[in-house]
Amino acid sequence: MNDSNHDIEYLQHCKVLIEEKLNWRPAGEWRNYEFTELSEKIFDCTSVSLSITTLKRVFGKVKYESLPSSTTLNALANYIGFSSWMDFKSQPLYTDKVLVSPESNEPVSTKKKWLIASGVIALCILVIITFLSGKSSLVLEDPDSIVFKSNTLAEGLPNSVVFNVDLKNNNPDNIVIQQSWDSTKTIHLKPHQTEATGIYYFPGYFRAKLILNGKIVKEHDLYIRSDRWMATIDHKPIPTYLKDDELILDNKMDVSETLLSSIRKIDIPTYFTYHLVKPFKGLKSDNFLLETSIKNTYAEGPAVCQTAKLLVLCSKGAFIIPFAIPGCISDINLKVNDRYFEGKSNDLSAFGAKLSNWTPVKLEVRNRKMRIFLKDQLIREEAYQEDAGEIVGLRISFLGAGAVQYVKLTDELGNSVYKEEFEKR
Repeated sequence: MNDSNHDIEYLQHCKVLIEEKLNWRPAGEWRNYEFTELSEKIFDCTSVSLSITTLKRVFGKVKYESLPSSTTLNALANYIGFSSWMDFKSQPLYTDKVLVSPESNEPVSTKKKWLIASGVIALCILVIITFLSGKSSLVLEDPDSIVFKSNTLAEGLPNSVVFNVDLKNNNPDNIVIQQSWDSTKTIHLKPHQTEATGIYYFPGYFRAKLILNGKIVKEHDLYIRSDRWMATIDHKPIPTYLKDDELILDNKMDVSETLLSSIRKIDIPTYFTYHLVKPFKGLKSDNFLLETSIKNTYAEGPAVCQTAKLLVLCSKGAFIIPFAIPGCISDINLKVNDRYFEGKSNDLSAFGAKLSNWTPVKLEVRNRKMRIFLKDQLIREEAYQEDAGEIVGLRISFLGAGAVQYVKLTDELGNSVYKEEFEKR
């Protein structure tokens, strides 16, 4: 076997192991969200940033004839616990060598990995054979009559949701509810089960999906609202919610000194986020103006980069505008709905700024072209293609802690849609 074929064979095995580690749905069903998440996971694990396009090429979503670069191969091997691509290739298909997973610090048997991977491949082959030989058994009867609904159980966060399912006369082998775009947030139902519950820790606009035998059959929007500003310390998997006396509204939105003292004790990079998730009078994302003024209030230890993000949540997409001190711009990423710019592979130096003082920021969208202003200076303009839908929420995040002086939203005619100056209450 020549080296090229040898690399291709090991790359296929590597992809199987990555899918196994993620425990997501098959890579063939991934969309931009999943590839973005994987890029971030690989960076967190290896400190190497692989672009979404690169990962799509690796997993066959974008046609590409050549092998990935050595940097990409080494990062993929690192992510599944090997020191390098050569180390990965040096292992026979079955070996008792024990490695350490960089995420869990637990021993992982490479032999077990290959056995599981081989089992997955065998199972996929069996499923394909079964599908081809008995294709009619997977055909749904009157799929339009299938019922998939949801109802929230409470106001505020966290919030549980009851899903109601009626499959009518269908009896699929695999019934899954995916709670949002994140394919890891799933609920597996037993045959004839008609109810299930899921929990949401953050407000947002989600797309819930009913998946039968791997196929999305029904989906609907799920709106977890916060009709007034709320704040979280974004611990994982469960955030800390600020109490009323910890959120200060006095011609600004800020945190109490007591809470700030607690944030200073957090020894790992942790975001602090303000949320407002509610309808904004049907404001379309193709034409709007968002104005605000923000500042970082804690920039020590793990918050030294003074990273801040403005997020405009939409019914079909989102905009994420990041800022950080100039020395940290390599670690930020810009999202203009369907366009994504990684700091590792794009010059985002215009977003480098110290936000220790009040800093006005403005996002202007006209006919799907966004212009971003910092201190009234235009720093970036980008056009996008896909409709992001209506604006359904705002988030303002700070690495460490931060404050907001005002928030204003206006439509394309200059009419005020939302205005908040955080008067004392």
